[in-house]
Amino acid sequence: MRLFLPPGLHRIVHDSSRDAAERAGIVLDHLGHGNLPHHSAWNTTERGAFEDLAHEQVFDTVTRQPVTHLTFRVLPLQGQQMPLHDVKATWVRFIDSPGIEVELAGMSWRSPQRPWLAHTAVFDPPLDAAIAPQYPADASPQYRARYTEIGDLLPGQMPRRAESALPYAGRKAEIRAWADRLRQSIAQRAADRPDLASRQPEPADHQVHQQQSQQQTPRIR
Repeated sequence: MRLFLPPGLHRIVHDSSRDAAERAGIVLDHLGHGNLPHHSAWNTTERGAFEDLAHEQVFDTVTRQPVTHLTFRVLPLQGQQMPLHDVKATWVRFIDSPGIEVELAGMSWRSPQRPWLAHTAVFDPPLDAAIAPQYPADASPQYRARYTEIGDLLPGQMPRRAESALPYAGRKAEIRAWADRLRQSIAQRAADRPDLASRQPEPADHQVHQQQSQQQTPRIR
């Protein structure tokens, strides 16, 4: 998308001395997490997206305020059926979009005055977001549950990341079997060496007393 930011925000977003992920978050908060563009085609490569934006910029003879060329890298949700779309060689366009949930994996932006200086932020893990519905009245219940008509998060809704599953999730039986094998191994070792099991360590204070008594010098009478 071509983005026209307020002057102060434009300066922050293009300030290379600031963290790119922080600036990307500021841009996303400004746009709305559920307001990824629906009105244009989605390119299959970042280069193609930037080239289309540059072509659009050439033919814009009206706009004079600073503009930012912004691209998003989105991934479909795992297991999600692809919404109705029109597919071409290098782009995809969603038809009558009801609001499409996606994972936002990264963002890149640059000024058309300095296209060689690109800013990139990678979200790892991805951040949940949504391509806005083509017509607000057709927004799906899932979209309305998270976002306002302009794509802002509803009160009480927070940005969510696509966290990977916990390392022990769904492994209860496996962990229990491993613990049982460990207990059996300990019991077997104890059965093979009964002498170790029968030995009782002497109290520490008794050992110290013995050492002290052995080191005492005989008294001369």
